[in-house]
Amino acid sequence: MPELRDIIVDKKCEVIGITQTWATLAINDAKLCIEGYTMFRKDRSIFKGGGLILYVSHNVSASIHDKLMNNNFEESSWCNVELQQKRLRIGLCYRSPSSDAENDRQLQDLMEEAANRAGMHHVIILGDFNFPQTDYENENLAARDDDTASLFFHKT
Repeated sequence: MPELRDIIVDKKCEVIGITQTWATLAINDAKLCIEGYTMFRKDRSIFKGGGLILYVSHNVSASIHDKLMNNNFEESSWCNVELQQKRLRIGLCYRSPSSDAENDRQLQDLMEEAANRAGMHHVIILGDFNFPQTDYENENLAARDDDTASLFFHKT
């Protein structure tokens, strides 16, 4: 946490998304909070690992987006950020490398719902999606058209 705090102060980040926090109920918010930021935390409820924290600077107004938080895809956190009379919807998702087809479908449904609910506003989705077939930097995909990674890539 001290190193993360130093990086955030140095880079003057407005939004930070952390996946795989491994945080549990035994770790209180005070250990994870960062001064000057609103923290949206979601621990994994059943298995070890996972977990998310979305930090949003106090320089902008942020609030949790309850409807997207209550989705079948469990490992995501969503908030709305007000920017000069415009709204930005920010999502943070973690897809486990062992994700099954149903979980993958739920992730895609969630992303579509986030876009549909955004209306005239912008949506940013951050996360760790664990599709090794995808080279985002070069926008290349090494997967069949009907593969889950391909469906995800073309959805984004």
